[in-house]
Formats: sequence, structure tokens, C-alpha cells
Amino acid sequence: MVRYCSSCGRSIPLDAKICPYCGKAVALHEGIIVLEPEQKKDKTALIIVVVVVLLLVVPIAIAATVYVYVSGMMPSSVSSTRNLILVQNGDTLVVTYVYPSDLYWYEVEKSGIATLPSGIINDGDTITNCQGTVTLKWESTNELIDTWDFT
Repeated sequence: MVRYCSSCGRSIPLDAKICPYCGKAVALHEGIIVLEPEQKKDKTALIIVVVVVLLLVVPIAIAATVYVYVSGMMPSSVSSTRNLILVQNGDTLVVTYVYPSDLYWYEVEKSGIATLPSGIINDGDTITNCQGTVTLKWESTNELIDTWDFT
């Protein structure tokens, strides 16, 4: 409940005998007494709900984003811009496409038996002496380039 001074109209304490703003004597039964509207209580409840939801949702969203990034589910800008296409020819792999043009063979991780060239990767480069299953990945991101079967 709120009480208002009948002289100046300002909010005053319910037990005030004198208005602290205009100085007029106010009897306890004088002045206008108004009950707080339900809307104010509803707004307070809404604000509390919004704050609680934000305190729960925002940390969960941040944690999920960090997890996706750290676990490697989100491609990095480096891995999404590299492309290396090789074609199997007998016991050899031949580079038919490389992008960008400044990729190096030391950036490629190999599993299986094969001989990788050195230096910059160029169209026409060959990986020789391939045996069994050969898999190539980008060393920095562990992103699969491709796998070939030479059995």
C-alpha cells in the first residue's frame, strides 16, 4: 500500500503525521491510500524469470560453443580453404588439383606405406611406392584428405 499527501500529491510513509516534502500536517486518516497494482508485481515476476533464464541459458550456450570448437566439430578457417585431390594410378598417387598454391608436403600426414615428395605441392606431383592402405590427412587439423587401397 502507498499513501499520498493530500496537499502536494507525493508518496509518504503510511504512519507519517507530517509530509516530508511540503511540511503540511497530515492526520493518519487523511491522504489518499492506494493499493499497489497487480501489474507491478507481474513485471517483477517477469524480470525475475528473464534473469534466471539468462543466467541458465547463456552459460550453457557458451559451454556448448566451446565444446564444439574444442572437439573439432567446427571447421577452422584453415581446413576449410585447403583442397588436395589425388588420383590412383597403379602403385602411385598423382596430384590433380591443389588449392591454395602455397601448400607444402610437410603439412600432409601419411599413414601406410608410400613415399611423399618434398617442397610445395604442385599439380602432377606423385606419391610413389604405395602399398596396402594409404591415408593422407592435414597434419595441423587432422582433417582427412582421402584413403586409397593398394592391395
